[in-house]
Amino acid sequence: MEFNSSMRILARLLTLGLLLCSVLACSGRVRSLPAPSATPSPSVSSSTPSDSPTKRKALYYPNAKVYGQRPSEASELDLVTSDGLTLKAWYRPAPQDGKLVMYFHGNGGNLTALGAQLKVFEKLEVGYLAVDYRGFGQSQGDPSEAGLYLDAEATYRKAVELGYPPHRMVIFGRSLGGGVATYLAAREPAAGLVLESTFTSVQDVARRTHGAGAAALVSGFPSLERMPEIQMPTLIIHGDKDTTIPSDMARTLAQASPKADVWMVEGADHNTVRKVAGEAYTERLRQFLDDLPS
Repeated sequence: MEFNSSMRILARLLTLGLLLCSVLACSGRVRSLPAPSATPSPSVSSSTPSDSPTKRKALYYPNAKVYGQRPSEASELDLVTSDGLTLKAWYRPAPQDGKLVMYFHGNGGNLTALGAQLKVFEKLEVGYLAVDYRGFGQSQGDPSEAGLYLDAEATYRKAVELGYPPHRMVIFGRSLGGGVATYLAAREPAAGLVLESTFTSVQDVARRTHGAGAAALVSGFPSLERMPEIQMPTLIIHGDKDTTIPSDMARTLAQASPKADVWMVEGADHNTVRKVAGEAYTERLRQFLDDLPS
């Protein structure tokens, strides 16, 4: 039996959703997402469109599964967004005059899945403020592009409240978190930006991996458009064998930035950059952090 055009598009969408779930750090039981009920704050640009049901199903895979325990050095904090939601975050104070990394994870899982990444930050002797987006883990609400931007703003405000000036802040986004991180870095000052295994835009990924039909169904997180606005030193990390987000997107992002360097990890796929790089991962981050202005 041959699919008609609408069925082919639907099949592509389902494939895209499964791919994003399985590879962009998704795991555990996925819950269905109700329609958003909160109106985004005026602080989010009016150019950010509301998410379609298709986009929300394809991009966000929140769950509350417990993968590991909070590190003993970290405390749990509540962050309140400008639209009134309470988010959960893990905070490890930076040493005196040290850097604080604001970490934005991928489109699945939650804080309890970040144990290996947080250990890297401990080795680097930096502080971290890692947040669960709305709807993820124990955070309130339901995810959307505009909502995740509000979550990033709340994270930045919390860092300021904790006493960190911009020259001690580093913004770090992985995969979908890269789209959140570029939004924040284009709006707020910080010492530096790290982007790992991320994209030029969601629509570009859909077009490259699933064709024009999928690209017509999802859009948003336009990181490439924001790169020229980001004036802070930027490190872009990507695996050269990434089959989910093509590795040339890292180079395209860097070419659009006035202050970006690319580190391509040979042999690494989307979820194996840190594992394949080994100790070089920590040392490359250390070099980047050490070179940031004090």
